[in-house]
Amino acid sequence: MIDPLWYVYVHEDGRLGERRWAVGYFNGDDPDNELREAVWTGPDRIRMTTAGGAVLEVTVAPGGRPDRTVSAG
Repeated sequence: MIDPLWYVYVHEDGRLGERRWAVGYFNGDDPDNELREAVWTGPDRIRMTTAGGAVLEVTVAPGGRPDRTVSAG
């Protein structure tokens, strides 16, 4: 059986092309690590919640780059 994987990215579509940054990786080997929700909680903040209740937040700079990449599993 193949376990699900979830990836969260921030995309910036500019005049010279698209840029993409990884924000989070979630591995479903353990059901508690499944990504349940990813929402913008402000103009520069993303909150990701796992099935097990872990809450991970990432701040995004004005240029689109996240301050870190989070993972579960």
